Amino acid sequence: MRKVIKILATRVFATLVLGFLAVAAILYQAEKYDIVFIPREPKTTQTVEEDATRQGGALTAVTHTADAGEGTTAAQSETTASGVAEWVDEYRAFLAGLKSYDTLVSQGYKDSGAMFDSSAHLLAILPHSFEYPKFFSYRTEIEEYTERVATSRGYETQLKTREVSRPSLKLYMGLRIIDNNDGTYGIYDKYGNRIAGRAYPFKEAYARDENGAPIALFGNKYYAIYSDGTFLETTVDFDLLPGVLFDAPEYYAKTSIKLYPFSQERVVYVMVETDERRNKTETVLAYLSVEEYEAEIAAKEAMAATPPPETIIDPLTGKEVPAETEIAQVEVQTQAQSRYQPVYEYRREKLWGYKDENGKIIIPAQYKAAYTFSDNGLAAVVGYNGALKFIDTSGRTVIDPYGNILYLAEFDNRRSYDGYYPADTRLPENLGMYYFDHGLVRVRRQIKDYYFKQRVAIDRDYLIDAAGKYFDIPENYNLVAYSDGVLTLEKDGYYGFYSHKGYWIAQPIYTVCKPFIQGLGVIGHKNGKCGMIDTDGNVVIPMVFDYISQPSSGVIAAYSKLDGWTEFIIMAKAE
Repeated sequence: MRKVIKILATRVFATLVLGFLAVAAILYQAEKYDIVFIPREPKTTQTVEEDATRQGGALTAVTHTADAGEGTTAAQSETTASGVAEWVDEYRAFLAGLKSYDTLVSQGYKDSGAMFDSSAHLLAILPHSFEYPKFFSYRTEIEEYTERVATSRGYETQLKTREVSRPSLKLYMGLRIIDNNDGTYGIYDKYGNRIAGRAYPFKEAYARDENGAPIALFGNKYYAIYSDGTFLETTVDFDLLPGVLFDAPEYYAKTSIKLYPFSQERVVYVMVETDERRNKTETVLAYLSVEEYEAEIAAKEAMAATPPPETIIDPLTGKEVPAETEIAQVEVQTQAQSRYQPVYEYRREKLWGYKDENGKIIIPAQYKAAYTFSDNGLAAVVGYNGALKFIDTSGRTVIDPYGNILYLAEFDNRRSYDGYYPADTRLPENLGMYYFDHGLVRVRRQIKDYYFKQRVAIDRDYLIDAAGKYFDIPENYNLVAYSDGVLTLEKDGYYGFYSHKGYWIAQPIYTVCKPFIQGLGVIGHKNGKCGMIDTDGNVVIPMVFDYISQPSSGVIAAYSKLDGWTEFIIMAKAE
């Protein structure tokens, strides 16, 4: 009996303790009392929004709040009974340690669009002649992204959209776009000079005109935006732009190789074969200029107008025999017995090749797409079969696994063939493709069933070197992006940065991640703070901001609920 009473008393005591803790927690949330060593989050006039976006392929989670309520400053709201939150001191010290843009200019510095080097570059506070928006965001915008989805036939890429918060201060190719909160935008250059006080919404083209002015789409027309306030109507040939469209640094896709892609309308003579599994194989028999094609057609028409010969040559005896003999009939019957006859087609296509700086054709137009040569002398091209390969400056194929036969365990050891393919879109999530960067380039590898070529067994991104050798990516991590010699890797929703030299520069423990641009990458924690590091892992901006943009022509925008917006610019000693 005593044992039973003891057990009951223990359970009643535990229940009372849990009840007391629950009541205490409720009263604390209701602000009936404070605990000295626990800082309380400030009240805000706007609820915290979580903006989960993928920028350059990586998931970014941004938490932002509005200013504190009337009569209470944001800085005051970050204080507690135990004093100021730890990150606030670090935030204040960081800003106090930076010089202004004007000060560094007077000391012989200038702004730089080169890749950030901590031994040669500094951050400066960028001046502004306008009033910063009071809140992080006034509206949302639609963002495009892709997902590779498993299907009964393997994998397919689906283009999707999502609604995300648009920063009220947004950078675009060196421009500063200020949301006026009335459906219009103020446009300023990176030095704070006003270009337009009230411009209508536009879509970024991620292109520049021949003078380097950024281009935007207003309505259904493209305009180049000049610092003097001129909006010059222009056109954009997207085929001539790099394969990935984003707010690229000045060195992106630039090369010392003096060969340039050019396009030409050509006529492709193709043999199309279909087998019993409905696989289609297209074999290019000839690439013809329009003039050559027209001459060939004219010759065929002239031949058709000529009466057929009354005799043919017997291939066994070499003797002439009447055309209406059994030999000719057998040939016709044999062709008729073939179940799948090849189809021969002429197709007019816009194809790509390479010219030198004098306009001389070095590699004839024969590719569906052609990209600028990297400094190692290799260029990515897309063949007529849709596969991606790399050629040298003579047009010789150097890297091309297309058609290699494999037997993979993950594909039930079925006979399959290997190949590289271009990205399905030009979205920034494909950063790292087409151009070698620190000796590596990103490729999209697909392995398909040999017999049913529509079935894709593996669709995955890898890094390769100039010899086609695969870079060793840490096991079970997904390659999200590659830029500035740094891999952005993800596993189970956590992100990290991995050097092309083979070591982590930021451990995969973060939930906020933006790939490297201009030698700087953003990293941090969802519902927390984010910062910025360089390619060696050195902290350039401490983790004290609620939002940090990727660099745009050397400019970085950061938002903190303490002081709102701050802008930085990368500076280098003038030579």
